[in-house]
Amino acid sequence: AGYRTAWIGKWHLGETPREHGFETSLADSTAGATPSYFAPYGIPSLPDGPPGEYLTDRLTDEAVRFLRAQHEQPFLLVLSHYAPHLPLAAPAGLVAEFEQHADPGAPQHNPVYAAMIARLDASVERIRATLEELSLAEHTLLVFTSDNGGFESKRLVRKRKAGPGDTDESVAITSNLPLRAGKGRLYEGGLRVPLVAWGGPLVARGTSAVPVIGMDLLPTLLGLAGCAPLATSDGLDLAPLLRGERGPAREALYFHFPHQSFQSALRAGDEKLVHGWREERAELYDLATDPGEQHDLAAERPARAAELEAFVDRIVP
Repeated sequence: AGYRTAWIGKWHLGETPREHGFETSLADSTAGATPSYFAPYGIPSLPDGPPGEYLTDRLTDEAVRFLRAQHEQPFLLVLSHYAPHLPLAAPAGLVAEFEQHADPGAPQHNPVYAAMIARLDASVERIRATLEELSLAEHTLLVFTSDNGGFESKRLVRKRKAGPGDTDESVAITSNLPLRAGKGRLYEGGLRVPLVAWGGPLVARGTSAVPVIGMDLLPTLLGLAGCAPLATSDGLDLAPLLRGERGPAREALYFHFPHQSFQSALRAGDEKLVHGWREERAELYDLATDPGEQHDLAAERPARAAELEAFVDRIVP
């Protein structure tokens, strides 16, 4: 459709972005994480910057450079940050600032993770400011979202001591409370992530409780670009919802995680069924009254649980 297209950052989908239609790509990798957040990065498709350069800042620099070069023609830019994926790392000065405010008794108290999020926030602000500077803000859609909920597991980290030698200790990465579980699980802590859209007259001010899914972005962008819809698509056009109108009507949202947790899930309205394939059992929750998924209703509503499980069996081979 005449758009310049670029992918910058994490890919983790095999092959390369170019082999899937992107005109240019940078810092993409078949790995799910960067070897280092500081240069030298060890990412073959990203020339190293000066030693100590921070990856989140560098990817943002590259995104801003693309916007400045392409702002006079239609473009699609995907900035896919590695942060806040493991290995956790952030500029020492920023980590020290968050260490002063960390409360060990709070669910979220990891200063390195906080510093990584702070740099990510600063990246989003730089992209938005660049769109405004280039007079693109009124006719560009900016979407911020994530692929997983926060990673709740603990990890051993080596801590420097004031005295001789080092020590290893187990450090919590983050918390999704009051939601249950996190990345790699199909409870709400693993599925429910932010989706923030900004774009002048394209997006109404306010919030929406209508659940959507990542696959909705493709038909939405195609529609906004004036392209014909795909003959088949797993997503729905969110443009009316973005304008503050009625959301898309759909039977249910489906999720399948065929490794690690081996779970499938279905959400129909406020009802949610989670099927664990290892245990061969289904759990049923009412997210309207129990967003933390603590009260399994499958035994109380066996007919409804069986009905929803039949839908899962239909879509999962």
